[in-house]
Amino acid sequence: MYAQLQACVLNTTANQKKSMKHLEIHRYTRILCLAALICAVIAVAVLASDHENTSSSNGQASSLERTISKTVPGTEWKLTVTEGPLEPRSIGSYALRFYVPYEPKWPFDNYVDGDVRIRDGSIEELLFEDLNGDDTADVIVTMRSAGSGGYLRADGFVLNKDRVTFVKSVEGLAKDANPVQALVKALETED
Repeated sequence: MYAQLQACVLNTTANQKKSMKHLEIHRYTRILCLAALICAVIAVAVLASDHENTSSSNGQASSLERTISKTVPGTEWKLTVTEGPLEPRSIGSYALRFYVPYEPKWPFDNYVDGDVRIRDGSIEELLFEDLNGDDTADVIVTMRSAGSGGYLRADGFVLNKDRVTFVKSVEGLAKDANPVQALVKALETED
């Protein structure tokens, strides 16, 4: 009888150890799942934050933005200028895209035309000014060099209903120069 009682106690102790080990493994599994869930929530929040910082409607790029989007004055036409997404900020290319929306609530549903150009510096502004005296808004993309001089470059484009056409570029402008005046002057001397 004593042997049976001792065997029963040993068997119960072994079962308790197995049960404790199983509970411990279950607890660690729950902790790991909770940690993975927290990491996923943080990743989604970071991605959402990055998405909000990818475009600007005020026409000027901040240090985090690589795309500027603006409406052409007096129209529903949209223009975007985007630095090459995998390129360094100081050199590379940029794409100018022109949209004439079918539906105002979908401003980028109808791509019309565009141009890809060399970029020496970071995109700074997307401006609309009359460059050729025809009383219509033309497009100016300004860039600032990465060097210590902070020199400006400006590319001018003529815009009409179905085309954006490159017309002139000025570069090496002083950091406080007016790029619109420089483009107008360069176009006048060309004539």
